[in-house]
This record gives sequence, structure tokens and C-alpha cells, in this order.
Amino acid sequence: VYFRQTYIQVIDYLNSIKCHNGYAIDTAFDDLPKRIHLQTYLVEPNLVHHIGLYSRLRHMYINPYLLD
Repeated sequence: VYFRQTYIQVIDYLNSIKCHNGYAIDTAFDDLPKRIHLQTYLVEPNLVHHIGLYSRLRHMYINPYLLD
């Protein structure tokens, strides 16, 4: 979750990186705060529901019944 004021920074960062085998978009998002010096916050309880069915890190489809 990013604030509206940081969208341009996030878009510029994503346009500047190259994902490859071993450096998936998930990892790039994990690197984002330290690369562009964003303040991070922990939100509890988790308000985000993962909807991805393909794991780029595991190179496989995920059983959607296991996500909840």
C-alpha cells in the first residue's frame, strides 16, 4: 500500500528495474522502500488479500483453495 504522493516514485522505480530469473517483481517490491527511501508502516491486522495464482518465485501455479 502506497500513499498517493509516492505513486510517481513507485512508477519511476518500476520502470527503471529489470526483473530476471532470481529477481522477480515480488523481490523488486520488497527492495523498493530502501532503494527510494520510503518510510514503511506495518498494518495489523493484514488488510491485503493475495489474489495471485502464479508464483514467480516458485515458478508454479498456486492452489487458490490454499490461500485463505
